[in-house]
Amino acid sequence: MKAVGVFGIALATSALLGIILLGTVARWLTLDENAAFVAVWGVVFSGSSVVSVIEQEASRQVTLSHVKRQPVPGSVGQLAILTVLGAAAALVILTFLPMGTRVFGGSLWLVALTFVSLTGFSVQFLVRGILLGRRRVGWYAFVIVAEAAVRVLAIFALMVLGVQPSVVWAVAAVVVGSFGWVPVAKIAFTGVNWRHDREPWRVAGRRIGLLAVANGLLSLMITGYPTTVTAVIGSSQGLAIFFAIVTISRVPLTLLSPVQALVVPTTTKALYEGRGDQLLAMQGKILLGVLGFSVIAAAGGYLLGPWAVRLLFGPDYIATRQMVATLLGVTVVMGGALLQAAVFTSLERYSLTLVTWGTSAAATVAALAFTPGEAAVRGTAGFIAASAVGYLVSTILLRWALSRVRPRTLAVPADRPEQA
Repeated sequence: MKAVGVFGIALATSALLGIILLGTVARWLTLDENAAFVAVWGVVFSGSSVVSVIEQEASRQVTLSHVKRQPVPGSVGQLAILTVLGAAAALVILTFLPMGTRVFGGSLWLVALTFVSLTGFSVQFLVRGILLGRRRVGWYAFVIVAEAAVRVLAIFALMVLGVQPSVVWAVAAVVVGSFGWVPVAKIAFTGVNWRHDREPWRVAGRRIGLLAVANGLLSLMITGYPTTVTAVIGSSQGLAIFFAIVTISRVPLTLLSPVQALVVPTTTKALYEGRGDQLLAMQGKILLGVLGFSVIAAAGGYLLGPWAVRLLFGPDYIATRQMVATLLGVTVVMGGALLQAAVFTSLERYSLTLVTWGTSAAATVAALAFTPGEAAVRGTAGFIAASAVGYLVSTILLRWALSRVRPRTLAVPADRPEQA
């Protein structure tokens, strides 16, 4: 519980700083410039979501090495190398696609800044995964807060120096935060057995590839949702208010993040000790939690949502109660899907993660493309589809996967034969 509390404070602080950053940029830029910035922000953080697979996989490997009382394997370093190369390839392809043309507007500066940011994120998530697997809670929390704090300081510095407002400078401030891990790099990497216990590149590449594609699909529905809406609908014009509501609606995911961060190391240890039956019993509790918190979130959004949007983004951002309540409520459902899908990494069932977010992304695009009405209504329908399908598919697949784990046979620690 202490770890959850520390994570909660760090993630809440980071989220608050992120909202301050977005609110500041919204006031610094014009409405349409800010919509363009949010679209690029979506690409950057969609990419960060993709490379965040390093954190889950690294924490799994480090947790196993810890319970086996072995050094951290050098295979964790392969994760960062593979993700940087993959991010570069994906960014090159995106740049020449119609979607990339719309988002980047032909600016090579924005493309270059995005790549630099993703490189920083790759190492950051490796650092976080190692710290998480070692239960270095304090330093893990430091990295989370430092990332967001550096961005806020950067944007305020630009404003104090009187820099001409532009999307490029706003994105540059975002990039700086991707290197908030630098002060703790030595602490995280000490003791890693870089030259030994590596995996064949083909094996590591397949694992990280499945997770990266799955997280890329997931990011289209969460961090990069403004980018997805822009790409499918064809323009970000007139969507600034809707994007602001989407930003506010991420608050439930922030509150859930402390639990989500501990899912992989906790369930990895439980499965190693043969306690898969306990994880199966947890699904009912997740369902009850999702139902209860979704109602609370929707009620809070209905009562306070429009006021919060105006407070954070300015008087020009006038949101409807119904839309804020709807997006907040369904975001909690997406949070339940995230908790369940994280267990697939512990089970090493990476293909199930891909199936979950692949079907959810397909439902989102279909809803955006075929729902009648104005752009904001279509965007709302797309997010509802993402959350509902993601939760349903993850529930079915996780129950199936856990039912196939034989109690007490997955692995029994060699130094604890009495568990057999």
